[in-house]
Parts: sequence; structure tokens; C-alpha cells
Amino acid sequence: MMGPRRVFGLGLALSLLVACRLSPQRGLSPPVTELPPEATPTPIACTADPAGLTIRILIVGPGHVRVEAEGLLPNEPVFVRIHGVTESSSGARDEHTQESQTVTNEIGALSAALQVEPSAGASMWDVAVVHSRGVACASATSP
Repeated sequence: MMGPRRVFGLGLALSLLVACRLSPQRGLSPPVTELPPEATPTPIACTADPAGLTIRILIVGPGHVRVEAEGLLPNEPVFVRIHGVTESSSGARDEHTQESQTVTNEIGALSAALQVEPSAGASMWDVAVVHSRGVACASATSP
């Protein structure tokens, strides 16, 4: 048999449970899920080359170029972007981009290559080398 004190205790507990379930919770808000804004690539803007810096694009063969740079800082981390566009006589256009992070050698020189499927037509190549003092750019066209 339950005594009046025990019944009162159960009744109080039940009342508190019902009150908690029916009343809105304060201080707690539902989690808000926000998606970050869509990332857009930062355009690479060419800058004036520091004294002594040279960049060359060597066309090795159909669809194959080599980029050489000198006058960078020794052991300097750089970002290289090679972009090639091939246009055929029919007007078809193929684009190829290669990006890489690398480090110059101990005398500040760099060599990077891009090989794409050879196709008939002219190829245009744009290169950007992002280094600690700016962005060195060069362009070349192969016949």
C-alpha cells in the first residue's frame, strides 16, 4: 500500500514531467545549418617580373611543352599553372590545364612540363608562376 506521502511524490513527479514536455525549452535552439558560400577561384593576375627573373615556354612536340624559369629565390615554394588551348581546322577547341605546387632548386631555377593528347591544329599556351614576389607569366603558340 502506498502512503499519502508517496502518492504526493509520484503526483508531483508526474506533473513536472508533463509540464516539461509541454513547455518550450528555454536556452536551447535548434541547430542552424548554414552552407558556406560557394568557392570561386582567385584569378591569377600577372605582375612585373623582378630583375633577373626569366620565364620561357619550350614547345617540345605536339601537345608537349616545358616551362623553365630562372631568377626565382633558392628553394622557394611556387605554384605553376600551365593552360593549353588546341584549335583544330574544323574549329573544335580543346583546353587543358595543369596546376602544381613545387619548390625551386638551390639556385632558384624551375622546370615543369605538360603533355596532352596531340591533335592537329594550333596550340596556344599560357603559363603563370606564382612566387613570393609576384606572378611571372608567359605565352607561346605552336604551329
